[in-house]
Amino acid sequence: MPRRHLFLCPDGKKASGGVAVIYDTAAKIHEMGYDVAIMHLSSKAGYPHSANPPLVYDQEWGRYETKNVSRLGYLRRRFNYLKDRLVPGPLPKVDLRPSDVIVVPDFMLSAALAAYPYQQIGLFIQNTFAAQRQISLINAVDLKRIKWALGVSDICMQQIDLLGLKNGYYLPASMHPHNFIYQKNKEKLITYMPRKRPDEARYIHKVLEQRGNLKGYKLKPLDNMPLHEVSDALGRSRFFISLQKHESIGFPAAEAMASGAIVVGYTGLGGREYFTSDTGIPVTEDDSSALILTLESAISEYETNSARLDALRLSASLHINRHFNNDRFNKAIEKIWKDINMCS
Repeated sequence: MPRRHLFLCPDGKKASGGVAVIYDTAAKIHEMGYDVAIMHLSSKAGYPHSANPPLVYDQEWGRYETKNVSRLGYLRRRFNYLKDRLVPGPLPKVDLRPSDVIVVPDFMLSAALAAYPYQQIGLFIQNTFAAQRQISLINAVDLKRIKWALGVSDICMQQIDLLGLKNGYYLPASMHPHNFIYQKNKEKLITYMPRKRPDEARYIHKVLEQRGNLKGYKLKPLDNMPLHEVSDALGRSRFFISLQKHESIGFPAAEAMASGAIVVGYTGLGGREYFTSDTGIPVTEDDSSALILTLESAISEYETNSARLDALRLSASLHINRHFNNDRFNKAIEKIWKDINMCS
C-alpha cells in the first residue's frame, strides 16, 4: 500500500517561489490519486491554490526550529502556539502515523529530523545554500534517514550526488511561462527586482541615472506587486536587470526572458542552467560595476543595431517555454512518484 506523504511547508502570507513549487508538487500528486497532504505549522496557515491537496498542521517541528531563531522570534513562536490552542484555525491537527513519509524543504531539515525520529524523510532541495547550512547541523546517522531527494536544478542534483544520496530525482519546476507572454514591441523601460539585493539595487539605479547613458530609458523596480502587475511590467520592459543571489534556479530572470526582455546581470549561480550568453548577458556575480557598464553597452548596441539582441531575446523566450513549462513538470512528477512508491 502506498505510504502517505506529508509535505512540510512554511507559513506565510502568499505562496511564491519555493513555497509555490511545494504546493504545485503536492497538488499534482494528489491529482494522481496518491495519499498526500501539506503540513503547516499553524492551524490558521494555508495558501489559495486552484487544486489544493488536504491541509493539516503540526507544531512539533517548530519546537526544534526555534533553537535557530532569535530570542524574540522564539517568544513570538511560543505565543503563536498558545493562540493556536486557544483559538484554533480551520486546519485539522495531523494524525501522524509511523508509516508516513515527511517531505522536508531543505531549510527545515535539522528540525524535521529531530521532530520526527520514527518517520522516513524525503528531502526537497530548492536552495542548495540553505541545504548546505542544514547539512552542517546534522550527523552522518541522521543523513542516512533521508530515503530519497528531489532537486529542481542541475546544482541541486550535484549536491544530492555529493551527499551520497542514492535515490535522487530531477524535478524541472514550472515557472508558469503562460503567465509571462512574449512581447515583441517594447517600451524604453528597464526593470529589476530588488528583494535579494536591496542596497545594491539602489546603488545601481542611482549610478545609472547619474551617469546619463540611458538614452531615454526609464528604470523601474518591481517590488511587492501582484503577479499580473509584474507580468505587465516585464511585458513592457526591453531590458531586465537580474539581481538573483544564491539561487538553485531563480525564476525572475526566466520570467523576464519569457516575456521577451533582454536580461543583463547575475545568474545567482543556479541560474546558470538557463541564463547563459545564448539567452542573455550574464555578468560575474557581485560585480555591480561590470553590470552597470554591460547594461550601458547593451543599450548602446540596441539603439544602434537591434538585430542581434532581438534574436537573443526571442531565442531566450522559446528556451524558457520549452524547459520550464507545466507539461514537463507534470510528466516528471508522474514518473518520479511511481518510482518513489515502488521503492517504499
